[in-house]
Formats: sequence, C-alpha cells, structure tokens
Amino acid sequence: MNQFFHLSRAASLHAIGINQGKPHGRTNMDNRREGERVKTTLPCNWGLSEDSPRNGNITSLSHTGCFIQTTARATENQVVYVNCWLPSERWFALRGRVAYYLSKVGFGLNFADLTAEQQEMLAILIEYHRAEN
Repeated sequence: MNQFFHLSRAASLHAIGINQGKPHGRTNMDNRREGERVKTTLPCNWGLSEDSPRNGNITSLSHTGCFIQTTARATENQVVYVNCWLPSERWFALRGRVAYYLSKVGFGLNFADLTAEQQEMLAILIEYHRAEN
C-alpha cells in the first residue's frame, strides 16, 4: 500500500483510471462547500480495530467523511477503522469517528487524523468518482 502513496499525482490518477485530459464537467457549484460528497460504490471492511472484520460499501465520500452502507451495528462517537478497495485494486486505510447510525442501513463517518498521503488519495478518489457521475 505504501508504494501507491509514493506515486506522483499524475501516476496516481492514471493508476485509478482517470484520464487527466478528459473534461470532468465541474462547475463552481461543485465547490460550494468543503464537505460536499460524491456518490461511490467502494467495497470496504471496517471495525473497531485495524483487522476490520465487518464489511460494507462506501456509498458517498467527501474530504471530511463518508457513508458506509452496512447491516452491522455502529455506535455514535465510536472510533472505526476502514479499509476500502480502490479501483486500482489496492487497499486504502482510513480511520474516523461514527457521526450517526441508521439501523440496518449504515452510518456516517467523520475522518480523523488523516495524513497528507490519505488526504491526497481522498482528493484523487473524489475527483475520480465525480468524473464517473
């Protein structure tokens, strides 16, 4: 996983299938708030430890958090570890705190203590999924 973080931005974009020359159709409306979410379909594992034994899907993503669709129970303010499967077929580890829980639907997660590499990867993923939508 570390070798993926050390790629240049252009190489990272290429690794997850983004053609930088392709227009993304973004407008000023896309930047109206920092926590704007994009729709995603990222499979993930999550849990109270880095082992992350539960599974789900990240269905929306922003620079500050995500929504994980899962039938497993989560508790508000609980620290959760998440490993999501990238389009480049690599794992990407995140950590955050549960903001809210919807029974049998999933939970919202606010990311915590992101490294510069994680922030960069989130920006790339958001750009990728914005282009896909």
